[in-house]
Amino acid sequence: MQSQRQIIGLIVEAFEDWPPPTTVLSDPNGPFADSTVSNFAGKLWQQVITQNLSTHADALVYFTPEAHRYYLPAFMVLSLSSPEHDDHCDLIVHHFSRFEDPFWAKRIGYFSARELESIECYIRAIADRENLDFERDGVSEALEGLERAKANKALNADAGEAGAG
Repeated sequence: MQSQRQIIGLIVEAFEDWPPPTTVLSDPNGPFADSTVSNFAGKLWQQVITQNLSTHADALVYFTPEAHRYYLPAFMVLSLSSPEHDDHCDLIVHHFSRFEDPFWAKRIGYFSARELESIECYIRAIADRENLDFERDGVSEALEGLERAKANKALNADAGEAGAG
């Protein structure tokens, strides 16, 4: 099993190459719009780790797919490095367990294969924490959703190579 430090390293490496999204919220007039925009818009995900992300865990639901993909590592790294801030872990597990739901499937589709691997390591690492609220079935479903997302990425990559040849 990998240490939390190793998993944080995987997350940082997997998510290091993207610029912040131009639009943060799917609905700019929706719940928590002002505070979410002021706390995230234009900021690197590495910068928002120092904020109390626990007060913004609901933002994961309201983010655009691009913003969800971009800011998710901040939530993962914070919960691994500061377990007292792990109250959004169950929400992350829930998101990936909902792979069949078009809303979440679209968001999950934005992740690269490398990012999906780091998310899988993260979910496996938090799965044994006893203080979390998620159902153990949710962990299995999230891991299954990640496997399906990785398989879709591989299929799309293979189809792209076949079409290019």
